[in-house]
Amino acid sequence: MQSVKPASAPSRLFEQFLALVGVVVCLIISARIWPLVSGQQPMWPLPGLYLLEMGAMSLLGAFSVVRGHPKDGRLTWAGVGVILAFALIGAWSIGLAYLPVVAIFAITAILVDRRQRQNMVAHWGIAVVAGLAQIALMFAAIRVLDPNAMF
Repeated sequence: MQSVKPASAPSRLFEQFLALVGVVVCLIISARIWPLVSGQQPMWPLPGLYLLEMGAMSLLGAFSVVRGHPKDGRLTWAGVGVILAFALIGAWSIGLAYLPVVAIFAITAILVDRRQRQNMVAHWGIAVVAGLAQIALMFAAIRVLDPNAMF
């Protein structure tokens, strides 16, 4: 069992602040992209669900940072992986706009891990697995909704 370093109030507040900034940035990006995309194609189910998913993942990541339980860091890392996968797969359209959100949450997760002396390598692994799951989910959803899609 790893010992948890006592939380210093200033560093914990900074982590919480960064997480909340990440949510706000994600929601602003989604709100700005929504009208641009909806003018070119129907929003439901895709890409509307992707935009909602990005907001939900950022909220989940921020919740885990604000809550502050050492095991909750896994949720933040999973959010980093999911949002990064979306940013990379969606790079041809809207995905790259989410890279600042990925950076904010990755920095936040690293700071939390360092303060709590968590296994950062294992957490990067969680991000990779979550990202791969997101990629599989995106391709499966596209295949179901458009069987003629070519990847």
